Amino acid sequence: MHYGTFGGLPTRILYVFVGLAPLILFITGFVMWKQRYRTKSPTGFIKRSVLK
Repeated sequence: MHYGTFGGLPTRILYVFVGLAPLILFITGFVMWKQRYRTKSPTGFIKRSVLK
């Protein structure tokens, strides 16, 4: 499995997609997080809720 010989070409292609999944999840999560804090108040400060 470590050399990519198990299962032939289809398995190698699957390994590429599985290997790229964390990067894709990181990028999409960052974009979603950035969109959440993008809205600003009229004073220019970011609105955040404070838990008490």
